[in-house]
Amino acid sequence: MRLCVWDNQDASVFAWSFELETDHKPLTFLFSENKGINTNASSCVQRWALMLSSYNYTIRYRPGTGNCGDALSRLPVPFTDCNNTPQPADLVLVIYVFESNNSPVTAAQVRFWSNRDPVLSAVKHCVMTGDWSCILDSEEYKPYLCCRDELSVQSECLLWGRRVIMPKQGREKLVSELHSTHPGSVTMKAIARSHVWWPGIDSELESCVHRCDTCMQLSKSPAESPLSLWSWPFKPWSRIHVDFAGLFFGKMFLVVIDAFSKCIECSIMSTSTSAATIENLRVMFTTHGLDDVLVSDNGSCFTCQEFQEFMRLNGIKHVRSAPFKLASNGQVDRAVQIIKQGLRRVTQGALQTCLSRVLLGYRSRPHTVTGVSPAKLLMKRELKTRLSLVHPDISEAVDNKRQGQKYDHDCMVALHDFAVNDPVYVLNHGLGVKWLPGVFTSKEGTRVFCVKLKDGHTLRKRG
Repeated sequence: MRLCVWDNQDASVFAWSFELETDHKPLTFLFSENKGINTNASSCVQRWALMLSSYNYTIRYRPGTGNCGDALSRLPVPFTDCNNTPQPADLVLVIYVFESNNSPVTAAQVRFWSNRDPVLSAVKHCVMTGDWSCILDSEEYKPYLCCRDELSVQSECLLWGRRVIMPKQGREKLVSELHSTHPGSVTMKAIARSHVWWPGIDSELESCVHRCDTCMQLSKSPAESPLSLWSWPFKPWSRIHVDFAGLFFGKMFLVVIDAFSKCIECSIMSTSTSAATIENLRVMFTTHGLDDVLVSDNGSCFTCQEFQEFMRLNGIKHVRSAPFKLASNGQVDRAVQIIKQGLRRVTQGALQTCLSRVLLGYRSRPHTVTGVSPAKLLMKRELKTRLSLVHPDISEAVDNKRQGQKYDHDCMVALHDFAVNDPVYVLNHGLGVKWLPGVFTSKEGTRVFCVKLKDGHTLRKRG
């Protein structure tokens, strides 16, 4: 038939009407000029029918016995000597053995089961008669009612398009056949859509995969769960995150980050034992005080009894992240990256000098999350760096202003100076006369004078 379609693509050039002859009788119904295209036909046949519909043709059936003889297939073979038949150089025997405990499901079995299935028998009857009124109110027939316009019966088997509707007796075998190579639920459903269907087939295939230990062990990791955020502490150094960086440049680095200010503390260590970790944490606690919560991974130095006792004695709540989940302690993991990247870039000087430069630069620059520098949030002030020298010093401006005020004041007054036993008058701030006579006795500093009154009392007055 493909040859007929190809040969007649340009038939309109030679004739307005022509006749097609075929020895395959079903083609007369599929490509009938008086009937529409069958919706249950394959896509290839439907495409051919659309191509032929643009021509004016008549299709006619000719039995195979009436065809012309094919000379190439019916001429006698010349006599050959069997003993002189050439043999191949190598005789290859290929044997394919398929071992299976269950025999495959055949069309005969589907026909046998369909005739004894009450649901499929009733649906087949409705398809052949076109009367669906008897099953409209039944729940078990609803899946078939949705696609009733596409159902057909072929060799006593019920089909939905090109897919065979499998009776209940053969569904378990079909599921086992589809699952024989453990291809996964998506592939199994894709294969099934090309061959078979029954109500709930997708859920049965998915359930089969979920019950299979092999499929579960070889399946991909599950999708990421929704992001869970740490709460932001209400004060500095309330919750700290701790981890080790290394072995890096031959040393271990104890990295601590404050969750509130994002300020990083880092200590260089030779070993990562619990005793060394506790000692370095003590040094940090002398500067910032004890924290409320300490978050760490499940390293041996954090899970040992010695470290747990240190946490208990200092009233610190120890929270450990989930095993093999770096995102649970992501803040300190990011801090470790900052330390490593900084030490790779700053290489001039000793290791401790380079680390100090990295920490000073990090603490003094605005953080991308908070918008201010970690030092500002932690210590309520900005750190002075080499870049701070470009700003004018405010203390110098204030001192110059004060010196100007002093100069203006001193231009109108003179400095008093007295010798011992000089007679002087002292201002009386109490009752009585305004000025009291007395004798200068001594001087304290540059402005305070001691005066002895006539009644014997000594007063200290600013000159």
